[in-house]
Amino acid sequence: TIALAPLILSAKTFGSFSDQMAVVQSVTSASTKDFSRLNDRAKELGRTTSFTAAEVAAAMVALGRAGFSANEILAAIAGTLDLARAGALDLGEATTIMADVSRSFGLAADQAGLVGDVLAKTANIANTDVQLVGEAMKYVAASANLSGQSLERVSGALAVLANRGLKGEMAGASLAMVLTQLAGKDVQKRLGDLGIRATDAQGNLRDLLDILRDLAGATAGLGNAQKLSLFKEMFDQRGMRSAILLSQNAAEWQKLTQIIAASSGTAASVAKRMDDTLGGSFRMMMSAVEGVQIAIGEALEKTLRRWMDRVAVVAQQAEAWISANQGLVVSALKLALVAGVLGGTLIGLAATSSALAFITGTLAAGFSMAVTVFSGFLSILSALVTSTGLVTAAIAGVGLIILQMTGAGSIALAWLGNQFDALREKIGRVCKSIGDALAAGDILLAAKVLWAALRQEWTKGLNYLSAGWETLYLVAADSFDRLTTSAFSAWRSIKTTALDVLTEISRQALESGQNMAESFWSAIRD
Repeated sequence: TIALAPLILSAKTFGSFSDQMAVVQSVTSASTKDFSRLNDRAKELGRTTSFTAAEVAAAMVALGRAGFSANEILAAIAGTLDLARAGALDLGEATTIMADVSRSFGLAADQAGLVGDVLAKTANIANTDVQLVGEAMKYVAASANLSGQSLERVSGALAVLANRGLKGEMAGASLAMVLTQLAGKDVQKRLGDLGIRATDAQGNLRDLLDILRDLAGATAGLGNAQKLSLFKEMFDQRGMRSAILLSQNAAEWQKLTQIIAASSGTAASVAKRMDDTLGGSFRMMMSAVEGVQIAIGEALEKTLRRWMDRVAVVAQQAEAWISANQGLVVSALKLALVAGVLGGTLIGLAATSSALAFITGTLAAGFSMAVTVFSGFLSILSALVTSTGLVTAAIAGVGLIILQMTGAGSIALAWLGNQFDALREKIGRVCKSIGDALAAGDILLAAKVLWAALRQEWTKGLNYLSAGWETLYLVAADSFDRLTTSAFSAWRSIKTTALDVLTEISRQALESGQNMAESFWSAIRD
């Protein structure tokens, strides 16, 4: 089992990966050749990056659902992985952000690396992160692209706003409102009154930075109240905040835009630094291990599928056979119940025997040497009849019944009490004699007294046991005979019931077993 475990785990890992790649083929409608390229690329990135091949396959699925073709996925996938690691994002989330931004700005798939670099640099130079920049882009990217604003320019604006507390969807929605308002005739006329042109000679909106920088200069001499009223009039309550912040910080906006424009390689560089840690080494190791598992699973795929298909056929035939022979199942259940009852009975009898032995031993140790000798005799007697646990348990049960029915237990305890009192008096006399001898300084005499006392009691005990042995033997033999007679009678009853059940099972099994065996071997040969 230990030897097979790596192979089983490898097959499971490869199964999960192949399932993901099957989804990739489905959502991209890739040809056999393109699918092979996608499959190889996923395995390659799984071996060489801190993402597993299964994670890469999941990212390919997300890109495919975003409308990327097989070739576009091949071009974009590496940049997507860099963005995920650089932004400390879940790979699925990073894929969504990259796909949304790329599509919204009309960028080609092979520019996914550019998107990742811009977003990573924006997060690094401003009080924000890739996730918040991505949230903002959802709201402003489409409007920015339509109005001719570059990805770098919009990212610089979001960096300025983030440094002043306006982030995420609020920043994106506010900036989108500014662009929308600038496209209106009323706002363009109002700007014209201030000497500012919103569009160029071809009617296209000018660079947003230039418009807002000109607006800041045109309103420099106005009072605060007039400025607020003017910005609210032109950009609405929702857009005025971002318009004010950007117009007042146009120099910083220009500087950040230039830094972002020179961000080539940022995402890959940040991703590399983040993987240059113990955690990164662990992720790389696990990705490499998964690569080995996938290679093993792929090598075993044909053999495993062939055997699994055969097992499925046999299982289906077995299900049909069981459905057609439900009586056999019921008979098997009856036999199991009989076995269970018999086993429970034996366990209960054994527990009773153990409990009685424990109680007897404890009482014997507490009373006297005579009872200890008697307990030893019972142990010898039990050893003679322990060829079966059932007989031992029955003897213990009979003993309990005899004590309960005859009152012999009370009589025995009273007798033991009397014997203990007599023994105590004898021990007292012996100890006094020993003490007198020791007081006189005669150690030899004290030893002789002790030895004589012990020898007398030992001889007396042997004589008592010899006198009572024959009676005890006859009682034990009679009890044993009665017990075995009852036990064998019960066994014959249980055996008769079990044989009836087995006969029924055999009859039904012989009728249908041959068909099942032929079906099984036929499936194996195929």
